[in-house]
Amino acid sequence: MKDAVSGTEAIRSWDDHRIGVSALCKKFNTNVETGLTSEAAAEIHKRVGDNSLSKKKSVPWYCLLLHEMIGLFSLLLWLGSALCFLGFIL
Repeated sequence: MKDAVSGTEAIRSWDDHRIGVSALCKKFNTNVETGLTSEAAAEIHKRVGDNSLSKKKSVPWYCLLLHEMIGLFSLLLWLGSALCFLGFIL
């Protein structure tokens, strides 16, 4: 939780949209006309990694099914169906 709060506070301090183009180029060590050099791009890729989203952990289907089957209303329905079967058998 603390990491999420500190990450949010870091986002609030971003000012890239307020500074001028020359200050932005200086901050990110690039040039608007030519972009990054191949060496600089390789160094940034080595330091930061791929520009891709991480995979979300998936929940197994049986856990999802179990979660749906033990909710309050589901348990009431299970109890009602058990009482109906019991009544039918008797």
